[in-house]
Amino acid sequence: MEIKRNIYLNKLISKKHNGLIKVVTGIRRCGKSYLLFNLFKDHLLAEGAAGRLYELTDDSGTAWYPAAGSRNSGTAVLQSTGNNGGYWSASTSGGNGVLLYFSNSSVYPVGNNSRAYGFSVRCVHK
Repeated sequence: MEIKRNIYLNKLISKKHNGLIKVVTGIRRCGKSYLLFNLFKDHLLAEGAAGRLYELTDDSGTAWYPAAGSRNSGTAVLQSTGNNGGYWSASTSGGNGVLLYFSNSSVYPVGNNSRAYGFSVRCVHK
């Protein structure tokens, strides 16, 4: 049985373009992750949001990475939204950061780039 959580989903939907980071809080195991990673993700996909869905190698499920674009390192202008996505890891390579990067046509699972670029950060745990 799926609990739709329409009240919370509609609150997220109504605030999605206000430029602020959304933080969902609640007691343990109340459905916060399900709200974000299933219900809200499904809403974004239904609207045609661009991104990539990856199957995790340990068979624990999937991970959705929106094509959030990046901030230009010189001008700080947001670029490539809806076409490209980059997600920093905790690792570095020399003076560069290591990231997962994808475009419309390719995927670089262990790319590296100047840390001056404003790629997204996605918090995950082991």
